[in-house]
Amino acid sequence: MIPIIPLGKIGRLRLQSSMTIQDPLSKFRITGGTESANADDKAALPLYLAHNSKDKIRYLQIKQSLEHRSPAYDYLLDVITDADRGREIALIFSFMLVKIRGKNLQEVATSLMRRHCEFIQIYDAECFSLSRKANEPIIESIEIVAGSIGGNAQNPSVAV
Repeated sequence: MIPIIPLGKIGRLRLQSSMTIQDPLSKFRITGGTESANADDKAALPLYLAHNSKDKIRYLQIKQSLEHRSPAYDYLLDVITDADRGREIALIFSFMLVKIRGKNLQEVATSLMRRHCEFIQIYDAECFSLSRKANEPIIESIEIVAGSIGGNAQNPSVAV
């Protein structure tokens, strides 16, 4: 049997001073007012990507603010760009037209032409932080125009 020896006042003080355990969750605890929380939220926003390129993509994800679509690349008929300006792209599918407007869209257009673009998405300042690079592509708007059910492409009936 192990004898239990009481430590006395000096031993307890020494024990308490040597037991400085730091809280492992302290960096996750919320402290301070709302001003510091808002500053941290802006820094914690994910980095904006106008598009992402991959091999062997079957569907293009079109991410708008409230609506996402995923048309198959099999239905993509043509990609129209404004040459080297990089301000506009038009995607002509067999059942809809997608108009993309923004800045520095040359890289996005090339990815779409090669059918390697996984997604395109609109920049939203509340959801994303921008990269510091000057030539990063930024999609400002995506307009989808779908033809009528009868297939009359001359008279589009739905604009989203």
